[in-house]
Amino acid sequence: MNFKIGDRVRFLNEVGSGVVISAGVDLVVVEDEHGFEWEMSVNDVVPANTHLESKYNIDHSDLDSKREIDLPESLTEAKEAEILQFVSAHGKMTYLEIDLHINELVDRTAHLSNHQMVMIQLDHFKRLLRLAKKEKYQKLVVIHGVGEGVLRAEIRHILSKIENCNFYDADFERYGQGATEVRFWFN
Repeated sequence: MNFKIGDRVRFLNEVGSGVVISAGVDLVVVEDEHGFEWEMSVNDVVPANTHLESKYNIDHSDLDSKREIDLPESLTEAKEAEILQFVSAHGKMTYLEIDLHINELVDRTAHLSNHQMVMIQLDHFKRLLRLAKKEKYQKLVVIHGVGEGVLRAEIRHILSKIENCNFYDADFERYGQGATEVRFWFN
């Protein structure tokens, strides 16, 4: 992916986001929200702009009004950072994107063991998987990060038991290797 100076990006395998201050073919320098500069591979960052903003050029005020109208009540209770809802040109909800990075789900991680962190992430995934099926979403994108692959393996094990879905690696250009895309079909 080609980044330009001024692009907002999220770190794929780390917590945080920032603004590109220098861009090359393979490396970018990102200034994070705390003012620190990080030199990173272009494969370790993803655009922070939502699909909706880039495709339909909609600002956040339009997005907020769409969410008030379209979101089911159970979804509006979730934290903003937990779920991104994407809307087609007609305003119909088409898919969910879930970020399972642990720092998006809890405020502090120092007191948690690795096992506890994975269990929190899996519980969150299962809850939103049930919601996606209940609301009959066509697609669910699960951002699990690369890490050692434990969370990815557990998510795919759960998905393999579901009859009406297919899953595979999500778009590499957008998510790198740290996401799984799930497609549902309903009768």
